[in-house]
This record gives sequence, structure tokens and C-alpha cells, in this order.
Amino acid sequence: MTNEMQNTRDIVQELLRRIAGRDHDGVAGMFAEQIDWRLSWPAEGHSEVPWIRPRSTRAEVAEHFRALDAHHVPELNGTSVARILVDGADAVVLGEIVQTVRGGGAAYTSPFALHLTVEDGFITRYHIFEDSLTVARALSAASPLTGSRRSRLVSAHGHGVQERVQAAAGLPAAERAGVVPITTHRR
Repeated sequence: MTNEMQNTRDIVQELLRRIAGRDHDGVAGMFAEQIDWRLSWPAEGHSEVPWIRPRSTRAEVAEHFRALDAHHVPELNGTSVARILVDGADAVVLGEIVQTVRGGGAAYTSPFALHLTVEDGFITRYHIFEDSLTVARALSAASPLTGSRRSRLVSAHGHGVQERVQAAAGLPAAERAGVVPITTHRR
């Protein structure tokens, strides 16, 4: 392994340690002043997922991770890393996100791939690819579905699918209104 590859691996492992430790300012300090930031979401983002938006500076990184914490229950985070692949200055982290949403307790699981680039000891690229539909559904399920919000979900996913999943989950018909199916995890 070259020195560059070892340096990249060390920085990625430290980043993951700081993220797991909820050290938002410490995480931000690992990024260059200007960054190439991408999340695997539609360009317009999603109203139920407020941390999803364009970012380009170190200062915005801490804000991103604070927003994630504000909308999830950190004590129930079961996110895991399966593998870190390094090629020079680039690294890809593969794993599974396991989170529980505050204010409703909706749990979700999503595989992820995180592409990072390290230059001059700082992270310059942060591109994460995850199941954005699962995340959006979980955040939407965390609060009541009424009006246009329920209409958007129903139009995107259909009454039939929603009702079949709810029935399979054993929910009585009277309790099915407004419940959004999500991927859950078992501990």
C-alpha cells in the first residue's frame, strides 16, 4: 500500500469515527474549505428531509450532520460499514444506514456507498448514494399525513400498494389511514 493510500484510509477511518461520535465540528474540520458535495437525491431535494440540499463549504458540513442528528434518535443508530476500498486519493465506503426518526419512531434501513476524495490531508469530495425513497418515506411517516402531503405520497406510490403493505402488517382498517410503509430493521 502506498503512503497516499494509507493516508486516505486513515483520514476516512477518522471521519467515520467522528461521525459515529457525533463530533460535528470535528467532522467539518476534516473537510477542505471548498468541497464537491453530492447526495443521491433529486436536485430539488425533498421537503420532508431538510438536510438534503446543496453544500459547498466546510462550514456547511457541520450543519448537515447537526440536521441529521436533530431528525434521528442517535441512540438507535445502527449504521455499519462493511468495507472501505481505497485507490490513491479516492475511497469508497460501503455499508448500511440504520436510523430511527425522531417524533414518530419510524425506522429505516438503506444500503449506502460513500465516495470520498482526500487531497492535501482534507476531504474534497463527499458523494453519498443511498435509497432516498426509503429515507423520504420514513421522514414522511414520522408526522401525520394530511392534505397535499398525503396526496404526494399516494400519487407517487399508489393507494393499492400502501393498503396491501398496511394490511400485511396487521393494521386494522381504521388505523391504516395515513400510514406509510417503510423498510424496518430488526435488532
